[in-house]
Amino acid sequence: MAKKPVYKLKPNGKKATGRPSKYKPEFADQMIEYFESAKPYDIIYKEITTKNGTVIKEPIRVPNDFPQLIDFSISINIHISTLEAWSKDSNKPEFSLAYTRVKAVQKRFLINNGLSGLYNPLFTKFTAINVTDMSDRQEIRVDDATTDPAVLQDKMSKLMSKSKLRIVKDKSA
Repeated sequence: MAKKPVYKLKPNGKKATGRPSKYKPEFADQMIEYFESAKPYDIIYKEITTKNGTVIKEPIRVPNDFPQLIDFSISINIHISTLEAWSKDSNKPEFSLAYTRVKAVQKRFLINNGLSGLYNPLFTKFTAINVTDMSDRQEIRVDDATTDPAVLQDKMSKLMSKSKLRIVKDKSA
């Protein structure tokens, strides 16, 4: 009689099937190190010669490349969608925390370089909306009184009567 295959069981008691995960707990630390080692800008010195011949070294901020998850995913040979899935996996809390921290680093990068004028303002806004938790929206408050049908009907009839008065006045003029 043939032996039945032995399956590993998940914590919930179900069979662990499918391809084994490439996840390693050290990925969380590697990701934090990758992003936090990036500096928002470097300072270079430009030599300026004054009219009297004196050479002055003027410091200039030069933005560094924006750290991206795609670059990190390539460095560890894991697809970016897998990183995003791991960040939402309740069985990988250390990775989820690292992912949140990395997003904060990206946000800080954008804010520092954007406010310093090192990035194009429109592209900074675009990136902030699409990469971080920032958004460009207006909140419109609606009072409960304005959603009441009776109140709305009353407001509409007042507006209609005003517009009828204007039409009548215009015709008589």
